[in-house]
Amino acid sequence: QDGLLRNAALEQYLSQVATLVAESSHAYDLPVRVYVLDSREPKGFVSPNGIVFVSAGALAKMQSEAEFAFFVGHEIAHIAFQHGLKKIGRDDARVREGDAFAEMESDLAWDERTDDKYVRTNAELSEMADQIHEYFARENNDRDELEADYWGLMYAARAGYVPEAAESLLLRMVAEGKPGDGA
Repeated sequence: QDGLLRNAALEQYLSQVATLVAESSHAYDLPVRVYVLDSREPKGFVSPNGIVFVSAGALAKMQSEAEFAFFVGHEIAHIAFQHGLKKIGRDDARVREGDAFAEMESDLAWDERTDDKYVRTNAELSEMADQIHEYFARENNDRDELEADYWGLMYAARAGYVPEAAESLLLRMVAEGKPGDGA
């Protein structure tokens, strides 16, 4: 629950950069507004309506406007490719999977069985389902982040920023062990 650092001039400046980048993106007509989170942790996220949140900690790590342009381009790419909506769909599928397993357990009366074979099979099936879900969730998240990195770089470059800024920000974040994105 981070609060906002309210600074109208900074919000306007960051929003102008974000608008320039958004106009160079697949979401070119997206009205973008940037707000700064009162957090030292370097992170950022975006809402589907174009509101971008960037932490004060993330801004402190950035060394140029071009690095911010890449950062905000990354967030805009999440909107353009509907990564958040896809994640919600995957989460809904996980709930349906859980409901299906609960129904199967009820139909097979797993709770009433005391035989080690059934108890072990139930545990193994549950463990396997969890592992499969985690594997695909991680793979989808990694793919979404790579796609957002790629297009964030492209959007910033289309807006006139040097692509090397993306590389320098990413390398610095990786070297410090920080993902740089909470999306």
